[in-house]
Amino acid sequence: MTRSEKIALLKEFGYDSCESKSIGDGLWSLEVYGWNKEEDRKEFLFELVGSNGTRNGEEADDLYAELNELYDELYPPKEFDYEIDRR
Repeated sequence: MTRSEKIALLKEFGYDSCESKSIGDGLWSLEVYGWNKEEDRKEFLFELVGSNGTRNGEEADDLYAELNELYDELYPPKEFDYEIDRR
């Protein structure tokens, strides 16, 4: 599934939740779910797969960061022209 297809699914169903799972052989996955309003239920959208960092010194892939990048591409963070006084 392409990046644009994943973004289209997030746009259609929104983000509901995700579940991480070990899939073996040094890999893990993040299953991403949206909400199907028509059927009033959670809907599987797509799966991200990456290294869990256990094979020969590999670094673990940050699948949560990858999901955040997809979501930020769909809904870019807003920039404000003012500063908040936090005193």
